[in-house]
Amino acid sequence: MIQLAVMIKKLLIVFILFTGSLALFLLISPGTEYKKLLPEIMQPAAPTHESVPLTTQVGQLFAIGHWANMVASTTAARVRDLQLGSVIIMSAPMFEYGVDEQMIRTWTNNWQAAAETPLIISIDQEGGVVSRLRGSVHIQTAQPNITDEATAYGVASERAVALQTLGINANYAPVLDSSVSPDSFMYPRVFRDPEMIAPLADAMIRGYQDNAVIAVPKHFPGHPDTNDDSHLTLPRLDMTLEEYIVHTQQFTDLIKLGDTQMLMTAHVLVPALDPDFPATVSPIVLADLRERIGYDGVIITDDLAMQAISDRWSYAESAVLALKAGADMVMLAAEPENASSTVQAVIEAVESGELSRERVFEAYSRVMEVKRGL
Repeated sequence: MIQLAVMIKKLLIVFILFTGSLALFLLISPGTEYKKLLPEIMQPAAPTHESVPLTTQVGQLFAIGHWANMVASTTAARVRDLQLGSVIIMSAPMFEYGVDEQMIRTWTNNWQAAAETPLIISIDQEGGVVSRLRGSVHIQTAQPNITDEATAYGVASERAVALQTLGINANYAPVLDSSVSPDSFMYPRVFRDPEMIAPLADAMIRGYQDNAVIAVPKHFPGHPDTNDDSHLTLPRLDMTLEEYIVHTQQFTDLIKLGDTQMLMTAHVLVPALDPDFPATVSPIVLADLRERIGYDGVIITDDLAMQAISDRWSYAESAVLALKAGADMVMLAAEPENASSTVQAVIEAVESGELSRERVFEAYSRVMEVKRGL
């Protein structure tokens, strides 16, 4: 009888050790399928808006600009102190022989070191007239010169490799606006054949993202084919709802292809949908992007310093409006010195109830989902 009790006790110990080891293996295994086998109580808790500090959530929703004439340590301090989500390089440091690439590497390394959460470090490197980096290493092929998918993929792949070596992991490209008029300010920056915008853009997005650079197509819902520049004024899309659906067809087609993780808005007014608020701060226009077009990735604003927005609202006001409307990230590219006061304004809007914690956490969750892929 005693021997039987000892045997049962030994078997029980072996069983406990085995199940404990199995649970530990499943918990630390990199395979997500194994984690599904764990009891619910042993699954890592998903973050909630109560479990992540509000300052962290709000900071991650901001992208600030860095210019070559700025002190890089100042940008690093802003990243650290405000827990910012992204930095966009607005101009490159130069020396006698061209772009100082070692300096850019130093910038990006120091900014990442200052960040508690890995940064999205981005740039406007479209090729052609909008290229922050020049020189033989950086392919300059402009979108009007890209007419087939193989070329689109190859240009984006080569560009992505060059950006990655500098610590840049996102590019605000390709441009999805449609323009056939040489008088339009967008004309030098777009694909020539409106029917090919979506397939060429998709090929470029795959070229970037196959080489570890997030592509950020722009600018939804598309600028009008005029010389109205949203840096200086507020362009209007004067068209019927039916015409607007045609105007945005390339976005619909692109989103169906499934590779878009981030998308930039345009500061344009769409009176057929919203006669009062430009797309960037319009809950109606951004809801159309989510619902009719079916986009569920990160929406980032164009620079809030552009006069289409800044002539109407302060940075604090436009940032809160954009987030309330459904944007997930707001950009302060031209005037990053306003980041501290604008971040604080968004925090205060949440604390006052003007901006819901759920909306902020939704935006934060989308940003973190993109960052998990970095």
